[in-house]
Amino acid sequence: MDNHQATVYLPAEDYRRVCAGDDSRLLVGWHIPVLRSTVAISSYPSCQERSLRCALQELAELPTLRHEFCRHGNLRILDISLTREHGGICMQSSDGNREPVQVVKYAVEDFGVVSFAELLTICAARQERIDAHDGGLPRQMRLSSYLITGCALLEYLDTQMHARIAESDVPKGSGDLAAFPPAHRKRHTRCEIAVNVVCQWMVQLVLYMSLCAQWVLSAASVVRCKPLHRTLNQLTIVSVISKRLTQMQQWQERYRELYLQDDIVDYLDARHSLRQSAWSVVTDVLVGVLQVLFFRRTVVYAVNYVRAALREVYVSTFKYTSYHFAMRIGKYCKLNNEVAVFVSRLLLSVLVVWRIIKPRIQAHFTVLSNIFQYSALFGVTCHTAVLVDILTIETMHVAYAHCIMLYLTKWMQRYLYSLLQLFKGKKWNVLKQSLDSNNYTREQLFLGTVIFTLLLLIYPTIWVFYCVTLLVYLPVFVARAFMRSVIEVMTKFPWYFLAYNALFPRRYKEGVYFVAHNHDTEGSSHAAADGADSDAGLDGEGLQVARPGLLLEMRCTPFSPRTVVQPMLKTLKSCCGSLNFWKSS
Repeated sequence: MDNHQATVYLPAEDYRRVCAGDDSRLLVGWHIPVLRSTVAISSYPSCQERSLRCALQELAELPTLRHEFCRHGNLRILDISLTREHGGICMQSSDGNREPVQVVKYAVEDFGVVSFAELLTICAARQERIDAHDGGLPRQMRLSSYLITGCALLEYLDTQMHARIAESDVPKGSGDLAAFPPAHRKRHTRCEIAVNVVCQWMVQLVLYMSLCAQWVLSAASVVRCKPLHRTLNQLTIVSVISKRLTQMQQWQERYRELYLQDDIVDYLDARHSLRQSAWSVVTDVLVGVLQVLFFRRTVVYAVNYVRAALREVYVSTFKYTSYHFAMRIGKYCKLNNEVAVFVSRLLLSVLVVWRIIKPRIQAHFTVLSNIFQYSALFGVTCHTAVLVDILTIETMHVAYAHCIMLYLTKWMQRYLYSLLQLFKGKKWNVLKQSLDSNNYTREQLFLGTVIFTLLLLIYPTIWVFYCVTLLVYLPVFVARAFMRSVIEVMTKFPWYFLAYNALFPRRYKEGVYFVAHNHDTEGSSHAAADGADSDAGLDGEGLQVARPGLLLEMRCTPFSPRTVVQPMLKTLKSCCGSLNFWKSS
């Protein structure tokens, strides 16, 4: 097949009519000379030519679509006829020239992702931007844009044709449009109006939620109490709510940027991204509300049961483990009794303070339980965040004991490293964060050697106590890190992308690909079995040339794994960064 052969993109219904020898219908679409392509979006009976030309004229005169038609060209009746000859399709133009063409069939409903009202809104915003900058947009060269825009314009054409047929005396059998009874057309129109009203209501709801989030964040920024900010930032629930409010605040700005896209395909990408963000919040809240309504007592009972069981196992196991760990290490390391007594009293003072605080926390445990039960009304992520905070409060004494020993261990390691450079004739420069040469006096060498020896002998005792507190704190830290990772994954989970792939598997999402078949419908499966099935992942910018006698079918690709999985991978990668004891403790 010649690479310069013209290509005709034809709806599947019209292709079947061409194969049946019916060339009496008028094709509506565009000629694209640069791409040597003809895009047909629909066909109408020849007896409705006058009504069709009037409807196309009214469409071309709409001021909102002026710049859009400058980019795509005017939608018009194609002066061509297609016939099947010698196992292929030939196109005859109005001047009598006949030439074989490559036919690509597609399903019109696959590209009906933008309504006519939505297209008018996009074009109006684009026209205001062009008039403000006194410049034009480049001519459209993407095939997907022609198909998506054509399907949106087809909605207007069908509406106008239905209205003109209802006013005329066209017989019932004169065409597909006349074959629909008036009651069916009214019912279909009412369904479209209802869907548009629901969509507009949801858009307004999202914008109002974004505005409320902006007000809440503005009010929170007025508070200038640093101790209060420092305390609240330690709570996971505050962090989750803050992230959700920030995410909702961005909806309004992203909605404005939605209509600043120069191409309809870029508009769809931005719309999918915005809907994913909104659906993540809506799904989170809906699941939380259902949990409160139907599983509230079950969840609370399960959490309390697991909490009691884990507490018993945790206390008994780690008492035994930490005791034997310290005793075994003590056999091989000479521990300093005075330092061990001092550190033991320091840790016991933390436990004494906790013994005073614990009854007050238990007195308000009912309040914490109620907060945990009804926090699911704000979403499952908030529900999990409250559980993390309850775990943090109940294990606060373990965390503080570990932090004390961590600070002592880091302090001793830092000074041991600095004093070790004494024997190399170097010292650590704090400003440059590097080692500098230095000439020490005898007194400095003697004093440094004494201090280094004392710290080196004390270090095993501190290290043993640190390992014990780390061993006790490790399960708590892992549980908190796991639940925070669950929160992040639920926040970034691609609910919208997966639901859209499942509900609309054939509708346009990110791109198209081509499948080659025989022109004979019965031989298409045989061609695929012989290896003629040639899938090519494309974005609508090009076309894979098929062998002569084969038909190319255009299909829409689902959301790619990169689009669905990439946010999850980034989230898990950020969660892995929190597994750092030296920074997060």
